[in-house]
Amino acid sequence: MIFIEEEAGEAKRQKLDHSPVSDVVSTGITLKPKQEFVSKSASQIITEQRGNAASAARMSMTRRVHPLVSLNPYQGSWTIKVRVTNKGVMKNYRNTRGEGCVFNVELTYEEGTQIQATMFNDAARKFYDRFQLGKVYYISRGLLKLANKQFKTVHNDYEMTLNENSEVEEARNALITCITSGEDQNSLVI
Repeated sequence: MIFIEEEAGEAKRQKLDHSPVSDVVSTGITLKPKQEFVSKSASQIITEQRGNAASAARMSMTRRVHPLVSLNPYQGSWTIKVRVTNKGVMKNYRNTRGEGCVFNVELTYEEGTQIQATMFNDAARKFYDRFQLGKVYYISRGLLKLANKQFKTVHNDYEMTLNENSEVEEARNALITCITSGEDQNSLVI
């Protein structure tokens, strides 16, 4: 490529070399080598991100667990670590909106605070077999709302609804103390 530059009224010809290093021309223009762009599909990006993700064991050691009493409906993201102290049976229902199934669990935090978690339809089918009585779980992405006194089974102003996007992970080798009544304390290593 030939570049023409006018300097003091005369035309001067320069030949530019296109090497990978930047060329500086007396006009102050910097030419850089052409960058190559690699296009990736969404599935390739997700696969790469999963490959870079930390192991579940390491994540469970570093996650920030909120006390159950600190949760409220206006809070953004949270994770709790609770023990299943009661598991209801799967019930089928029929109402004006149609048919479905529901089940609930009572969850207890280490200092004794309890909350009821309810799951409907897809979430009920997804989590029914996962929740085991006496085991400890990390739970996040649930919805908190004021407890409906008609269906309330625990002493808490709020109740939790888990949907199919909620996360429930068993806390392996977790020590959590559940206060059942007065002086009775049970500590289990799972």
